[in-house]
Amino acid sequence: MGQRASNLADEFDAVHRSVVTFCESLTDDEWQTVIPNEERTAGVLMQHIAHAYTAESALLRAIISGQPLPAIYNDRQRLNEANARDAVELLSVTKADALRALDRHARRASRFIRSLSDDDLDASAEVGILGGRWTVEELFRKIVLGNPMIHMESIRAVIDASVTIETP
Repeated sequence: MGQRASNLADEFDAVHRSVVTFCESLTDDEWQTVIPNEERTAGVLMQHIAHAYTAESALLRAIISGQPLPAIYNDRQRLNEANARDAVELLSVTKADALRALDRHARRASRFIRSLSDDDLDASAEVGILGGRWTVEELFRKIVLGNPMIHMESIRAVIDASVTIETP
């Protein structure tokens, strides 16, 4: 493990702590809130984040090893179909289930990123849904660190918009 990988893993651990804190803060009503721009409930999105830690690690492993990328990363329609399936299949996931999944998947992702060398972080591939060539480090920053923050911002925006302030 190099210093770059260690720094990235530390950043990931911090983002993950934010995700867990956010997940724990959601009320039962907020958990069931549909997030229109995501077409999923807040609860489904929290479970999605957990699963994405592992899915995105698989993407990075494929790039490092020179293997074909998982299909959802080259075909927007497949990604949308997978997200739509999740919206239905994960609807009954409880907060406790999501927190366990977040912990399990985050531990794996953190160990994985810590194991990478500078050469691994510099490996690159064309990623169809993002357009262009991306290094492992760039992808890690964009999707592993960035996507959870985007999903939490979407949830927070909807929840905050639904709060009605009573005036005297």
